[in-house]
Amino acid sequence: MSASGKFYLAQAELCALSAEKTALANQKDKYLRAQAAWQALADRETGIVAARDLRDAEKAALGIAELADSEADDDTPTPANLLSEAP
Repeated sequence: MSASGKFYLAQAELCALSAEKTALANQKDKYLRAQAAWQALADRETGIVAARDLRDAEKAALGIAELADSEADDDTPTPANLLSEAP
């Protein structure tokens, strides 16, 4: 998890503890709303990181497949091929 994701979770935890400790209903509601907001940010960050990792893995797999395909197709003209085909 990224540093910002850890920070968001720590803030959500702090808000939950503050909500437990307070005796006033309006403060408890405030802390619980803040906890929900921090948790939503942490969940969003986790989703973004997971999507990024999946996209990077797909790109890497595609790159390996394209590399294998390009090695199989040696019809690409290169300077060495052009010189060997010269009359």
